[in-house]
This record gives sequence, C-alpha cells and structure tokens, in this order.
Amino acid sequence: MSSDKRLLETLLWRSAALLGRSAFLGVLALGCAPSRPPLPPAPPPRSAAELGAWQQPPAVQAEPELRLSWGVQRSTLPNGLGVTVVTRAESETTVVYLHVPSAADRSMGEVASMAEALRAGTLHGSKGELYINPKLGSLPVRISTTPSGTTFSWHVLPAAGHKAVELLGEFVLKPAFDPMEVKIRQQQQLADIQRESVMLHGHAQRLARAALPTLQAPSHEEDARSLFKLAPALLRQIHACTVQPERAELVLVGPLSAEQGLSWATAAFGGWSTKAAAGGCERWQAKRSASDPASTRLDRAELQMIFGAIGDPLVFIEVPGPAIDSPDYVPFLLLSKVLENRRTGAAWDLRHAGGTYGIRSGVFDGYPHLTLLELQGQVEPEKLQQALRSLVGDVRGLAGTLQEAELEVVKRRSRNELVNALTSNETVAWLVLNHARRGLGVAQLQEAPNELSRVDLARAREVAERWLSNSEPSMVVTGLVGSGLGIAVTRKQLAWTSRPQAHRKAP
Repeated sequence: MSSDKRLLETLLWRSAALLGRSAFLGVLALGCAPSRPPLPPAPPPRSAAELGAWQQPPAVQAEPELRLSWGVQRSTLPNGLGVTVVTRAESETTVVYLHVPSAADRSMGEVASMAEALRAGTLHGSKGELYINPKLGSLPVRISTTPSGTTFSWHVLPAAGHKAVELLGEFVLKPAFDPMEVKIRQQQQLADIQRESVMLHGHAQRLARAALPTLQAPSHEEDARSLFKLAPALLRQIHACTVQPERAELVLVGPLSAEQGLSWATAAFGGWSTKAAAGGCERWQAKRSASDPASTRLDRAELQMIFGAIGDPLVFIEVPGPAIDSPDYVPFLLLSKVLENRRTGAAWDLRHAGGTYGIRSGVFDGYPHLTLLELQGQVEPEKLQQALRSLVGDVRGLAGTLQEAELEVVKRRSRNELVNALTSNETVAWLVLNHARRGLGVAQLQEAPNELSRVDLARAREVAERWLSNSEPSMVVTGLVGSGLGIAVTRKQLAWTSRPQAHRKAP
C-alpha cells in the first residue's frame, strides 16, 4: 500500500472518530436539557370591524407649550439705542448685530453705497481689524442695507467680544472715507450693480416691486448714476444724515453677562449723537410711506411682459401684505408656506404636468410699512398663460380652500425649523431684531415657537380673506402672454437688454 493511500485512510478514521464523539455528546446534551414548553395557541382572527379601527392613524395631538430658557435682558441708552443681551453660557462664539433703521435704501443707491464705504477706514486707522482677523473671528463684518435700514453683523470668538463691540462702534460712527479706498468701493458697487442688471431674475423682480404704489424702487441705471458723485465729503454728509441712534438696536448673543454687554455697548455707542447734520438731509432720510399697506394696492392687476429674453419664461408675482408690526404678520407667513407646501393647486399641477421647474413662495419683510407675498418660478412657454391664471387663482382662493390639516403641517414644520435653527447664535440675534421691529418685548421673544402654534384655521382664513381674496398682484414674465388670460390686467411690454437702463416701455 502506498504511503499516500495509508495517509488518506488515517485521516478518514480520525474524522469518523471525531464525528462519533460529537454525536455522542450531542445526544447526551439533549438528554439532560429540559423539555421545551409547547407554544400557545394562535389568537382567534379579528373581525373586520376590529381591524378597521387600525386603518386610520390616531389624531395629531396639540404641540406642547415651549418656553425658551434664555437669560435675556434689554436696556435703552440715553441716546435711544436699544441694547439686548442674550446669555448663552454654552456658546463657543459671540454674535454682534447692529440694526440702524435710519440708514435705509430701497436699492443699491447712495445710502447703501455709504454703508459699504464705511469699510474705507476709521478715524483711528483700525479698518484692517474688521476684515478677516483670526484673533477676532474667521469672517469679516457683513453689511446689509434694505428699505427698513442697515444691519451690521459680526461673528467673533468669545474672548474678542469686548474688542469687537469697540471696533464696530468706531467702524460705524467714526468713518475716515479714505479717498483711494472710497474709489475702490465705488468700483466694486458699480460692478455689483452691473452684475445684477444683467441677471434677468433680479431685473424682473425689481420691475415687479416697482409697479406697486409707494415702493419707489429705482432702476439699475438710476443706482449707477448716483454713485458717480459720491466723493468723501458727500459720503460724510450722507453718514451724518442717516446714521442715527433713534430706534437702532444692538444685539449681543454669547457667553457674556448682561452687565458685560451693557458696559461694552455704553463705552462704544454711548456717545452716539442724536443730532443730525444741519439741512439737506431730506434727500437721503428714509421716506416712510403711509402706515396702511392698502396704499400699496394696485387698482387693477398689472402684467409686464419682457420680450427678447433667452430661455424658458420666468414668472414673478408680488402681492402686498401686512406690515411686520401687524398682528396679521405671522398668519401671513404661514399662508405663504401653505401655498408652497400644499399638494393641490397650480404649483403642484404644473410641476407634475411637466410644465414648471418649481414655483417658490415666500414673504419679503424688508419694507418698514408692509410685507410682500412673492411667488416666482420658471415654466415652459406653452404653460405660461395657464401658470399665471392658476397661480393668481390659488392666491385669491386660499381663504376658501385652506384646510386645517395642511395648516397644521405647516405650523409644525415652521415651529420645528425655528427651534432647530435656534442652536445658532446668529438666528437668535435675527429673532431679537425681528421682535424689535415688530414692537414686541423680551417676554414674547421667549414664547416665539408657541406664537406659530396658536394660529388656528379661522384666524388664517380671516387673514387670507383680508389680504389675498381681492388682491391685485403685480406680475412680470419673461415672455409674451396672449389674450384670454381670464384676469383683468393692465398690460405693459418691455424689451430686454443686458445693460443698466431705466424702466421703459418697449416701442
């Protein structure tokens, strides 16, 4: 017998022996283990009536009341500046917000340019510290000018909070307007105006707003022409006329005490004078329109058609709404979200018929005396007329079609989004400024999430009836709409050009 054959037989015998031992041990274990109890009998089948109770989910329960546990304190300096400190000990950053309502501009005009030109140095030569400085923070000061004022915002390290407030005070109140820097800023501003003017989206939106009475939105050409005369001396005059502490708000959010924040604010802004430059300020001071938003209402819906644009048509619809300090403001916000979120109506039907890339709905509250419900999107050319007719119908019919279930979905989502966003100190600072503009105190600030939950169906329908049911919207489309629209409108036709120009009718 060969050695390979003997090796194979040996391996087979050993494997058999091992298998036998394992089988023996398995039998022994089974003999010693307790017997398994029998399974209980299957439950009897349920009747159709009993099963039917599970076909509907349980009713949605009301959201519990939520109170934000912040340390919030608001003070007012003798010059009228409001100072709000929100203490968040766990924060790893500090946010500084300053809102100056008197420095308002309806577009990218002289006041907005002056605010941006504040970057052209301070009297103490500390301009470089308001750009990217790792000792202060990773981002420079941001400046935003709207028809309701100019906001300066800065995100800094906690250890730099005191220095940041001091530097912001110099930045805003003691400008140098260095001539060379001013020239650079003007060139940048002109480039921004040129860039926006060649963007059809911004051009059409400005036209839609400008059609509403009292809004007075200048054209890109008017903005550009106003910059050519902005020498440092004129910038100083604009600054003296518009940068005033009346109704201004300073907000500090971070790991600081109320005493610290008030001390920093007093040192940096306590000397801010309430005396404006003598004479000649009417040109730049914010022209407050009538407090009644109804003054912005069109007598008849207006449709501006821009021909010569490339691509599928853009649609812009503007509808005036309540002022930000009106009790109707929060319900109006929720109504805009219903229009975007609902699963029926024009936006939904057009999207699923392949006729639109999406219709977005929102509220713009940058004006001091009214808000705007804005609908905008892009549609296929053959769907343009249907889109306008259906979207206006949805807006006007919302009071009658609004359902409690869809309002509840929007309320819950909006509340959850707000609560989640409040992990950011910048969102908290924005909320403080929002409440200040609405004339609400600190107590209401801590109840902000509950304000959304308390809007019921009857209240929402009442607001929709007041502001939307008989609305006369301003509409701009980048395309031509034929007769038979089904909406009584005043028609205007404009030619598209990519260079800044005044708003003119087409020949």
